[in-house]
Amino acid sequence: MKLATLSLVTALTAATPVLAEESPYFGGATVGVVAAATRLSTSQTDFQNWYFALDGARLEDDAMMGGFSAGYDVISGNLLVGVEGDVLFGTADSTREVVPSLVSYEIGSRITKLATARAKLGVTSGRMAGYLTGGLAISDARQRYFETDGTGQNFSGKGDRTGWVLGLGFDYAISPRASIGLAASHADFGAVHHLLQESNGTPSNCTWAQSPDGLCHWNVKDRLESVSVKVRYRL
Repeated sequence: MKLATLSLVTALTAATPVLAEESPYFGGATVGVVAAATRLSTSQTDFQNWYFALDGARLEDDAMMGGFSAGYDVISGNLLVGVEGDVLFGTADSTREVVPSLVSYEIGSRITKLATARAKLGVTSGRMAGYLTGGLAISDARQRYFETDGTGQNFSGKGDRTGWVLGLGFDYAISPRASIGLAASHADFGAVHHLLQESNGTPSNCTWAQSPDGLCHWNVKDRLESVSVKVRYRL
């Protein structure tokens, strides 16, 4: 991916509007459909070492997601500048049951919707276009911790998570109106802080773990990587 990015950046640097006439295959408003192979990675940081054996571990899940894409591109010579957005649906769930020596529990994250809005910069050459993208990503990530040994300690937090996304892609025009493309992206939603709870919803006592405020703290960080196929139609 680094080599592809470097090649595309070199092409962008070399391209100027006088190199070629404007492309008859790209530019203007587009709509399309997307099919994506995704990988959700969830990293845990346990500040009091209360869930044993999992601090720093990364839980992963591979899933297929699908949805819709829309955008608008402006072409000037070889240069392509635009915006695009995708909305994907599916289920990526990194939740796993862990059974260390003292307790057993389920822990992880679940994403069923992902939306991105990105700026786009690229070059065209005949029926081909290559581009870089970057912008905003929003997911409905839900973090979960639930002890399965009967003690009742738990956490379940649900809400939209906002992060950033970077990607690159290549399109091939199969006609003046339609194109098919391959894109890769990396979305990072940063770390969110949680407190362990009892079954009645009150924070768990963590004085035994030498917690400064007597509570059990941990952070969850979600990343979603995808490789997608896009079919687009110029309006």
